Amino acid sequence: MDLGFSYIIPKSEMGFRNYIKHMLSRIETTIRWYEEDRPLNIDPAEYAMAKRLSQLYEEFVESLTAYELHIIDLMRFHTKWEKIPNDYYAVQNQMYQKWVQVFFRKKYTIHNELDVKLLGLTLTAIRKYRNVSRMAVANATGFTYAQVEHYELGNCMPSTEFLFMFSQIFKCSVDEIFKLSIKKF
Repeated sequence: MDLGFSYIIPKSEMGFRNYIKHMLSRIETTIRWYEEDRPLNIDPAEYAMAKRLSQLYEEFVESLTAYELHIIDLMRFHTKWEKIPNDYYAVQNQMYQKWVQVFFRKKYTIHNELDVKLLGLTLTAIRKYRNVSRMAVANATGFTYAQVEHYELGNCMPSTEFLFMFSQIFKCSVDEIFKLSIKKF
């Protein structure tokens, strides 16, 4: 599998601004291309990472006030001719604190760096990339449809037996799957 994607997000105010100004557009484009057009040049791992970052962004946005959302829009689409509010940088700093709480918490991690939600998205992306249904995976592995669904949604950590069988079906190693499911931000 190609590991050419780079969604590395530093835990800094500059990393926050870069995420809002530049990376968010790339994430949105990757998801749209993968889900609508499905070009061959989008790697399932890049899609999984983009989808996870998008989910975290949605969670971050839910914590913002209407005024903070206005500042986000200014951060993303501001031109040098527009006047920015006097408290623009102070509000950015407040949003940065909220962003750190959402993006860098350890709620979903296992074994320090493995993200169960990202693992689920990786499994889903690999399956969809090969045009295999969830039911087909369930039948091939001997697990129920509901179990496969829980694994793909990141509700629980897949068993080693399931991961081994999944890797055999899709001709990739469990190591590769884990490497794609480690937080890179």
